[in-house]
Amino acid sequence: METTCYGEGEYKRQVRFCPECKKTERHSFEFEKRQQEIRDYLQRANISPRFTEKSLGNFKIENKNQEQVINGVYQFLAQFESSTGMIFMGKPGTGKSHLATAIAKEVICKKGKSAMMTTAMKMLRQIKSSWKDESISEETALRKFIQPDVLIIDEIGVQFGSDTERLYLTEIINDRYEWMKQTIVLTNLTMEELNVVLGERILDRFREGGQVLVFDWKSYRGRKV
Repeated sequence: METTCYGEGEYKRQVRFCPECKKTERHSFEFEKRQQEIRDYLQRANISPRFTEKSLGNFKIENKNQEQVINGVYQFLAQFESSTGMIFMGKPGTGKSHLATAIAKEVICKKGKSAMMTTAMKMLRQIKSSWKDESISEETALRKFIQPDVLIIDEIGVQFGSDTERLYLTEIINDRYEWMKQTIVLTNLTMEELNVVLGERILDRFREGGQVLVFDWKSYRGRKV
């Protein structure tokens, strides 16, 4: 195609591409690259098939406490970069995993960040497996849980009571704090019980720039539709 310059009289030269088409092509490439990155993040997020369809929009709000919790989640997302994370406290079936999954999807799809969902038991099991596997160092196993932009740890309970287990949990959470990465903890414990497992120093990390959201309503499970 020809392009024309009128600066010092008419001048034409042949070009091999249309600048506007090239610009559109570049944007299309960047868009597809971005979509592939999102797909990769979602695949690595360990989202349970049972919770794939969970979102902020389909979380049931039936009372003021639930409204306060969902508002806290929206606040976390709005202040994402400055937040240290959140603690979800409450009995089973109250929607903690629902909202945690929704947060992971929001962070990946709308903020372009990575997220990982795990349980405390799975996390500790993978770290301990490095003791027997010479191809994986303990440092590499720990790094897997420090790298994601958001780490969601479910099922932190009193059974994780050995000194070694507490050390791993606190090291991961503390390192993530130092690297300004957000951690979300889901637990059925009370604050006093959680203090025994994680320690006052780690809980202070969450209080400093995060939130403690209490799911203090009846379980959704077993309700008639």
